[in-house]
Amino acid sequence: MIRCYKLNVPKFLFVDNFKFPEFRNNFNHQSWTLKANQVIHSETLNYFQTEFGLQLTDCLISYLKAGKAGNDIHVDGYGHDVVQWAINYVSTGHDTKMCWYVPTAKSTPYKADFGKIIEVWNENEVDLVEEYNIGKYPILVKIDEPHRIYNNGAADRWSVSLRNYVSEISWDNVVHRLAGVRITDNI
Repeated sequence: MIRCYKLNVPKFLFVDNFKFPEFRNNFNHQSWTLKANQVIHSETLNYFQTEFGLQLTDCLISYLKAGKAGNDIHVDGYGHDVVQWAINYVSTGHDTKMCWYVPTAKSTPYKADFGKIIEVWNENEVDLVEEYNIGKYPILVKIDEPHRIYNNGAADRWSVSLRNYVSEISWDNVVHRLAGVRITDNI
């Protein structure tokens, strides 16, 4: 199964005067949740709404220090509150990869620093099944399976992840809707 697609969409536009949040220097990874229109220009949000019927209402901003892995192998959500997909854009720190896993043990619920309950696993509780180098393109990613980001580069990684926490649109449906803007079948 393919879990990541590069997208050929108009440039992601940030709102005027947008600045990434201040982060705590003693953390390798940190995330913030904002409304998408506080981060992404209405032109970009309207494009996804009018062209594909995707209302992107929420934005997860993530910081990951150079040379580090994200904190946990996780699923975005818990129980019935799982989000299936997101459209991600890496602003800086493009030498990163995203890995997906199959669990070999039961997950642990955890309240993430952005306020949502997520499922997490230790490295010895999963098997790697897929990985992609992310690069500079906007990407559609599957986030309802265990996954983790690795920043292999020398630059800190700042990224935005656009999603809709109440969307009923399935992974297969959004892959179909975005078929015309996928650069390749996978990364």
